[in-house]
Amino acid sequence: MMSCTLDAEELVANDPELGYQLYTIRDQLTDSTAIHYTLAKTHAMGLNLAETFGWRSSDNTVLGLEGTTWKALLAANGQHSISGHYVPSEFEQNEVVPIDTSVIPGLLDVAQSMGQKWVILPWMTPAWRSDSGAQEIVKYMKALGRQANARGMRAAYHNHDFEFTTAMSNGMPLYAYLLDQLPRELVDFQMDLYWTSLAGEDPLTWFAQHPGRFVLWHVKDMDPQDSTLQVPVGQGQIDWPRIFAAREQAGMLHYFLEQDECQIGKTSMECLEASSNYRKAVLHPALDVESE
Repeated sequence: MMSCTLDAEELVANDPELGYQLYTIRDQLTDSTAIHYTLAKTHAMGLNLAETFGWRSSDNTVLGLEGTTWKALLAANGQHSISGHYVPSEFEQNEVVPIDTSVIPGLLDVAQSMGQKWVILPWMTPAWRSDSGAQEIVKYMKALGRQANARGMRAAYHNHDFEFTTAMSNGMPLYAYLLDQLPRELVDFQMDLYWTSLAGEDPLTWFAQHPGRFVLWHVKDMDPQDSTLQVPVGQGQIDWPRIFAAREQAGMLHYFLEQDECQIGKTSMECLEASSNYRKAVLHPALDVESE
């Protein structure tokens, strides 16, 4: 079993599953110099798998930087990226309109230049949480999936809580509709375990109903007293050993630590480090024992 006292370089060498979503520390990523400095700090935490966000279709950059620049910055700090969040501008509008799929090749270009396999749709405004919106989401995701597959890449969908609390006109929850309409050969799912739990859902129920579809996870925890607040992983009420014990049924290949907002008095880097320490002390040793 790997000891949780190993230093960062030993952890990177022995465990490829040291993922985190850069959105957690977005306040630190103000320019290329700050990004380089911040990546050095996350590497020192033992993290090596960075999931990106902040793609802009207007200039096809991620937080204003070219994909090749990101790849170099990550490599210089012992890290790489296999996935990123990409939101076409239409999903940020307050009305449902057809998605301009002509942006897909450029989106895939920047993801491919970073070495990413998964391109993920992570969010849309409330206007899209309707029958007509869901139908447009399905059209877009199928188009993204086909073009991603052609490059040896994969499309994926990331949930919040509204997919479970929003029902289609036929009564089917939006999340069930998406799983039904998006074929597994085209689209994977990234389950955000906090948002799923906040909606009152048991992730294991979905794993059992749709085995193998949840290849990516977001791992973030729920405050013990106020479920609407997030805390570092291991400091909340979510039963992580129970969920991770079902990872094979879920089809999980990679997971990413994340925390959308940190508590008053804590910095984003402190929250990420606390989650990373729990992962090293509890999650990784548990996985290591089960894999022996």
